[in-house]
Amino acid sequence: MEMGKKKEKEGFSPLSYCGFDCSLCPIYRVTVNPHPETEDEICKRYGYNHSELICMGCHSVLVFKYCRECEIAQCAKKNNVNVCFHCKDFPCKLMKKIDDFHKK
Repeated sequence: MEMGKKKEKEGFSPLSYCGFDCSLCPIYRVTVNPHPETEDEICKRYGYNHSELICMGCHSVLVFKYCRECEIAQCAKKNNVNVCFHCKDFPCKLMKKIDDFHKK
């Protein structure tokens, strides 16, 4: 599969483990719809290499390097839920932490 030329798969769910919409993520967007100027801007702004700009969403096998380390995704997988709000412990300290971050 050629990097940057991937198509969305039938049945793709844009909802990430934490509840965000993966299809709004710039990394996901340049993966499914390559745009060199946007890729250059992302690399410059965040210090990534072009080869790192690959993600088909949290629930895929092609996950952006930052998202592979996501505590929330790891927790959801451990608890066998597709979205955190399906977890018996929701809302938990991890969700509170992300909520506090976005309130800043």
